[in-house]
Amino acid sequence: MRKGFALVSTLIMLVVLMALLTAYFVLTRVELGTTQASVRQTTGFYAAEAGLNLRAEEIRAKFLGYNRPQGTSPSPTNPCQGSNWGSGDFACKTYTFSGRTVRTYVVEDPNNPRNVTIPPGELYENLDAQEYRYTLFSEALGPDGRTEVVLELVFKSRLVPMFQFAAFYNKDLEILPGPDMTLNGRAHTNGDLYLNAGNTLTIQGQVSTAGTLYRGRKDDNSCGGTVNIYKENNQPAPLPCNRQNSRRSFSQGDVGAWGSRIQIGVNPVTVPPPEELDPLPGKTYWEKAELRLGLDLFSTPPTVKVYRVQGGANVNDVIATTALNACVGAVGTSDTFYNWREGKRIRMLDVDLRKLLDCVHLNPLAFGFRLDDDTEGGLVFHFTVFGPDSNRVNNYGVRIKNGAEIASTLPGAPRPRGLTVGHGPGRLHPGRLQQDQLDSGGLPGRQP
Repeated sequence: MRKGFALVSTLIMLVVLMALLTAYFVLTRVELGTTQASVRQTTGFYAAEAGLNLRAEEIRAKFLGYNRPQGTSPSPTNPCQGSNWGSGDFACKTYTFSGRTVRTYVVEDPNNPRNVTIPPGELYENLDAQEYRYTLFSEALGPDGRTEVVLELVFKSRLVPMFQFAAFYNKDLEILPGPDMTLNGRAHTNGDLYLNAGNTLTIQGQVSTAGTLYRGRKDDNSCGGTVNIYKENNQPAPLPCNRQNSRRSFSQGDVGAWGSRIQIGVNPVTVPPPEELDPLPGKTYWEKAELRLGLDLFSTPPTVKVYRVQGGANVNDVIATTALNACVGAVGTSDTFYNWREGKRIRMLDVDLRKLLDCVHLNPLAFGFRLDDDTEGGLVFHFTVFGPDSNRVNNYGVRIKNGAEIASTLPGAPRPRGLTVGHGPGRLHPGRLQQDQLDSGGLPGRQP
């Protein structure tokens, strides 16, 4: 009897031990499977993230030089499969990382471009900008061809018209007034910024530099006067020198009291090089302009003509030129502007902006566009002078008047949606062109 009980007890213990071992093996397999799935997911995540970063950098590079991504996105149904690959900069593109195949593609926001005001606290706060938005997708496929991770990145690029800055410079900028001076606006430089004063310098707008901020002179180690910069509470606060009245450098941590009003070491703004304003085929502003006006000094008498680009060359648009010169007072030329520094008279292309807008409104077929054209944010007018000295130092210039309001004087004429005025070569002499009323004018800088 006792032997039978012992046998039964032993069998029960064996069953319990087998159950425990089975549960252990099952849990171990589940844990191993979970660990492997986590490893696959983590590896897939980093592979997909690498694809996002590489593709985002390729798209970002497209914006340099004022280009924009072009192409079509694949259909959202089964993208990057079969013949559904899209085209151009938005097409599917594959990478291989850690044994994973990563498929990426780009979708453009259908509302591009958006006219936005940069929010307070951000770089270039409260400035108007054109914003382009894009969504980038990245899918990581495991060795078995199954999807492990899908990531999405939304990014934007902003065009900030430069006329909104009180001071903008592409290299080191030194602001050193002798008498009291108030700078009522923003100051930015793509280099280092040096602030000093003979008496008192007050800057009421945001101050930003892609380099280092210095309080003092650039040419020596001295520091003097008073430099006030407005804080976020719109109260001025002095930016101090070193105790020995020597030049002082500031990091972002040193100017925390100013909040977003002082920003140091920001990304430089991409600006067009001077040659991009040349009135030549292939140059950005000349090519993009809806209206290209040139004072031709080679003709007798000098005549203002409308040009178009054809076959890689500038060609006089006879129909538009005839319509332009029939609009009395819209354009002309003079040499009454005297440059006292150089002791010479300036040969001017004179433009009456409102009469020119009247002329365009009356002759839309001849000019090939309407005043309310909103392509890429509005109209682009390029004014220049063609003469014997166009490619070297010259006494040519462009003078714009009657531009306090960017609108035609004619009843029923649509208002321009924006206006950018480019010129070159020569000088730009604005008469009454109030740049703060150009809806999207000025030279745009690109903020990536």
